[in-house]
Amino acid sequence: MSKAPFSTVLAIVALANFFALVVLNGFNLPAWAVLFVWPVAIAAGYALMRGIRWRRPRLRLPRAAWYLLAAWVLLLTVPRLPYLLQRMPEARILATGDDHARLAQMVSLVYSPSYPLRHPSNPAYPLSHYYAALLPWAWLHFAIPALTLKECILLGNLAYHLLLAGVLVEFASRFFRETRAALVFLFLMTFFGGLDWLTTLPRLFDHSEHWYRLWFGEWREISAMYTVAWWAVHHAVGLWLLLVSYLLLRHARWKERWRKPVVLGLLLLSAFYSSVFVLVSLPFVAPRALWRIGIRLLKNGLGFVLLGLAAVPAFLFFARPWGPALQLAWLRPWPLLAFLAGVLVPEYAFLPMLVWRHKLMRGPLLFFASTLFVFSIGLNNYTMRGMLLPTVVLFACVAPVIAGMRWKQPVFGLAVCLLSAGVFREAAWLAYQPLESSPLYWRLTGREMPAFAARRANPPKGLDRFNAERPIPPVPIEEMDFNEKELLRMPRRGFFR
Repeated sequence: MSKAPFSTVLAIVALANFFALVVLNGFNLPAWAVLFVWPVAIAAGYALMRGIRWRRPRLRLPRAAWYLLAAWVLLLTVPRLPYLLQRMPEARILATGDDHARLAQMVSLVYSPSYPLRHPSNPAYPLSHYYAALLPWAWLHFAIPALTLKECILLGNLAYHLLLAGVLVEFASRFFRETRAALVFLFLMTFFGGLDWLTTLPRLFDHSEHWYRLWFGEWREISAMYTVAWWAVHHAVGLWLLLVSYLLLRHARWKERWRKPVVLGLLLLSAFYSSVFVLVSLPFVAPRALWRIGIRLLKNGLGFVLLGLAAVPAFLFFARPWGPALQLAWLRPWPLLAFLAGVLVPEYAFLPMLVWRHKLMRGPLLFFASTLFVFSIGLNNYTMRGMLLPTVVLFACVAPVIAGMRWKQPVFGLAVCLLSAGVFREAAWLAYQPLESSPLYWRLTGREMPAFAARRANPPKGLDRFNAERPIPPVPIEEMDFNEKELLRMPRRGFFR
């Protein structure tokens, strides 16, 4: 087990998340029951992973790989450090980035009377969200009640980011045959942000990946790995579980042959309840692997058990009042051309041109083609999160190509700076955002709070209302903001509704 400790621990946590999700919802347990259910689920996950044997890694990565990943984890953590200031008088630290949504979900996880969880804006409605990856945060709050919900979000993200970084090392050391290719892959998976930050200059603080929406009104964002790991770690957990599944499939074994397909099936289910949209591209990328896992589960009869477990919390996705999750939405000719050029240049730089004929890219390219006309509700997670797995395949294919090039040191350094500038800019913006509405911050800087910051801070609207970290008075549906509606499901009727 010690040969791949990060992958093993992440797998155990993911198994525990799924088991706890099923038990808590299946028996309609009170919210505080996660304090006892999740540790028992951890023990069950450990029992399933016990006896695993990992193949030795092909490469012994240099210290530079660990320094790179340590810097990545640090950059992921710094923007949330202002949450530690909220205990100070006059601090008024609001959630940054999408943490207002995570905060609302934490309110449901902590203050709902029982499972299924209630909507944080109106307890008459259930919460509709794939929140399996957030259960450890709720456990942390019940285990240490002195922690605020924002501090639980900070610590929970930090724990996940440490595991994600370790899994990247274990994946790279087994997938690649050359050290340089592995290092290039690690850079692409951490600090690579493309050149799309150039489209929103000269603004210093901005989230540049929204450029296509700002220019053309079309939601076709493709996220950098830093972006998904920071903004929506549950999506990142779903993606990384697919990487762990690959490692288990190719580089691990048990004496009891039934364990591998069962663990792989359970990890896919945990990924599904952590991020539905990350898995939509899996049939394009790994159809043979899915077929093999499914056949083995059918042969040993355990596939029906897994399907039964998966059906218990399936009601989370039913009775959404906002129409179908996937829609056809053709791009207009001019935005289509701009989108294709934007992906090839600002978003992915020159990478797709290097792997156009690579056989591993056939499925990802087919899925990419589907994003031109398939649209999902809300912020279009079909593209934004569905492209994550194809992006990993792209990085894995192009890393040896880039590593084999002869780079002059100044050119290489300039390329690294340009391609990572967007990530540092995003981190700076995320660190500044919770401070801009804080009277304490403006008093310490000796400047008057700007009008826009005062408007955001007083009174908070939409999901910013949950910065008090408590349920709020019931809000009618017609008065909810877009994000609140996205978390809503109509009242349950029967088991599945």
